[in-house]
Amino acid sequence: MRGIPAQLPVGVSVSHNICSVCAGITAFGSVHASVNEAVLRRRHPDWFTRYQVGSDEFWLLKDSVDRLESIREAVEAHTREGDPVLFVPLLVTLYPLWSRRIPIYDMFCVHAAAPGAEDAMIDSLEREHVRLAVVWNAALDGLEERRFSRTHPQVWRYLECEFEPIRLISPHVDFHCFVRP
Repeated sequence: MRGIPAQLPVGVSVSHNICSVCAGITAFGSVHASVNEAVLRRRHPDWFTRYQVGSDEFWLLKDSVDRLESIREAVEAHTREGDPVLFVPLLVTLYPLWSRRIPIYDMFCVHAAAPGAEDAMIDSLEREHVRLAVVWNAALDGLEERRFSRTHPQVWRYLECEFEPIRLISPHVDFHCFVRP
């Protein structure tokens, strides 16, 4: 889960070791390398903000919070606690963050789907009556062929045909949100 936030100069890195839930949040703007996050927060406190989830508090990059809040608003507007929601491919730790259920077997779908895997995923989405899907369609590791729309083209087409795209409050070119009409 790597990405370069707008505020960080190229070559600077952040390793978010806050807790396992935050591992998914790091997809929204962390760079992994050798600089300790606490040290970076002391050097550049204006890059970070506190983010509250229930009784837990996390330090996150400011632009990560905007995206995270945007997704949270869509989740709360279109689902209830315990509902199945599709968060793919590297957003799996959003499930416990907002108490949503995982509707599919292959949660870390970052490589090309095996034969039959996409049919099984679509069957699960139907069986679980999934109403909302959030897809991070980024070129993982900088590789275009690792976008979810390319590793799982049948599922991507299913989402485009059977769901309606909705605009996130804080749009990001690689984040796509789909809701079942």
